[in-house]
Amino acid sequence: MKIIRDDNFFMNLAINIAKRNRGMTGVNPSVGCVVVSKSKTIISTGSTGTNGSPHAEKVALDGINIEAGSTLYTTLEPCFHSGKNPPCVNEIIKSGVKRVVVASLDKNPLVNGKGIKKLKNSGITVLKGVLTEETEDLYNEFFNRVSYGVPGINIKIASSADGKTALKNGKSKWITNKLSRNYGHKLRLFNDGIMVGINTILKDNPSLTCRLPGLTNFSPSRIVMDTNLKVPINSKIINTAEKNETIIFTSKFSSERKIKILKNKGVKVIKIPKTKQGLSLNSALKFLGKKEYNSLLIEGGNKLIASAITSSHLNKVFWFSSEKIIGEEGKPSIGKLNINNLDNSPNLFLQNMINLDNNYLKVYRVRK
Repeated sequence: MKIIRDDNFFMNLAINIAKRNRGMTGVNPSVGCVVVSKSKTIISTGSTGTNGSPHAEKVALDGINIEAGSTLYTTLEPCFHSGKNPPCVNEIIKSGVKRVVVASLDKNPLVNGKGIKKLKNSGITVLKGVLTEETEDLYNEFFNRVSYGVPGINIKIASSADGKTALKNGKSKWITNKLSRNYGHKLRLFNDGIMVGINTILKDNPSLTCRLPGLTNFSPSRIVMDTNLKVPINSKIINTAEKNETIIFTSKFSSERKIKILKNKGVKVIKIPKTKQGLSLNSALKFLGKKEYNSLLIEGGNKLIASAITSSHLNKVFWFSSEKIIGEEGKPSIGKLNINNLDNSPNLFLQNMINLDNNYLKVYRVRK
């Protein structure tokens, strides 16, 4: 079968290049870039560097000679502003490229069409909107943060086939299989922070790190919602706080003595308001947004998941289910939602389903 090397073909390549560094580019989104000659030959490629520098366009254009009629493909609108990196639009203009193809416009107010405008004013032809939907997984959470000031939320649930996360006695090891658990670690890599409630810490004593080979250093920040500061001083998450960033949100009534002990161990303790349901998730999100967290993965418990699943900042739900059945007496995946009318229930749609060796991952996206 003949491969058609058109704009879609090269943009798809740029998207796959961007995916390689997802979760490893710090506060900057992972971008892919491809430079192609007039004869449809790939001249160079680039992706956003580790921790966000250099930018993909800079990498792709560095040290190459641009032929007349060359096209640059980029998954995200080239930046217009100066930060830790110079504006990518200037690099493109200097390179001599005369055609640029863009998948997604950058919703960051510092860019938001200004990059494309400057390219056009410099005599460069710009085609936008090529494979935009295919970049949703890369940029939705980032766009949420730059638009609303809070990270986009993803929820991870691991349950039995009938939606239970543990037996009546609390035992849950292991409901899902190793392949599902490894995929869960991949989700941790993709998110800037991983959040759990205090009961998860008390019950499981988890490390909350990404333990895929070679990727431990890219583990997300560990975040705990702990109203009364019950976290044990000798827990794994506290004993590794010097190595892995650890944030505990608590109430204003928590012990100052324990706060001091935790801070001496490298833990950031942040006081936020309470609601009837517990600590204010929105207050926690606003704090994380100010710290430039783009994405947050919430893994439990069920009260926290209940708060997150009704949030306007919810992006996706990743639901892993095994072949096991536990029954009515098991612990539910999602806490009380107090829904009396089905029209008011969270509106999700199934985006994808993956067979993980007789476990199933269902990926739900929010229907807006």
